[in-house]
Amino acid sequence: MTIFQTYYDRIYAEKDYAAEAATVLQVMREASPRLVARVLDVGCGTGSHAVQMAAAGVATVGIDIDGASIQIAKSKTTEPSTALRFVAGSLHDLPDSDFDGAVSLFNVVNYLMSTEDLIGFLAAIQQRVSKGAPFVFDCWNGLAAILDPPRTKISTVVRGEETIRAETTPEIDLMGQTVILRTKIEISVGGQIREQFDHDIAHRLWLPRDLSDCLHMAGFDVLKTTAWMKPDVAAGPETWKMLFVCRRKN
Repeated sequence: MTIFQTYYDRIYAEKDYAAEAATVLQVMREASPRLVARVLDVGCGTGSHAVQMAAAGVATVGIDIDGASIQIAKSKTTEPSTALRFVAGSLHDLPDSDFDGAVSLFNVVNYLMSTEDLIGFLAAIQQRVSKGAPFVFDCWNGLAAILDPPRTKISTVVRGEETIRAETTPEIDLMGQTVILRTKIEISVGGQIREQFDHDIAHRLWLPRDLSDCLHMAGFDVLKTTAWMKPDVAAGPETWKMLFVCRRKN
């Protein structure tokens, strides 16, 4: 387990997973022709969204290729349950199918750097949900990032004596539609620095049209594209964070 994974949940402690899960479930129910009782969470990370969906009464299976993150996710379940399960591994190897819907949250699709990888990822999800089932995901809007490139961002999370300071500097390649987010993280306790480390993330700046085309090729219809956490507000060129609401073709 890396030091970043150890501190991951504390770094994102102010992220409102409960509100995000509630919004996504509402959107899925509105898009579904049937009851959404069983959901697949793809790229679930440390499981915070999956935990909230299960708490809302939806049986949830979370899967991630990062075994260390799944280990953390499993620690959030107090006892074995049919309502919440976490799996470490590739989606292509998951035997489960016929889910009532699927989600992929916190910019998972931006980690996919090639069109081939994106279509393969979407096709694997399509094969594991029922016909007509909704698929909802969020992502950066590559068009907005090109029109208004990301800048250095500093965030601070304070919990008791602990302070986590993260400074993220983007290195953007507009022609390649990619960005590397280089983050320097400093952990202080009682005013004394305890840990310092770097963490880099590469993102593909997918254009909305590219995503829609890949979704259609993978067997999904795009119902709407909205602003993140504002499902009634249509996404536009300057909408930095988007929500895609899709449905598996019959």
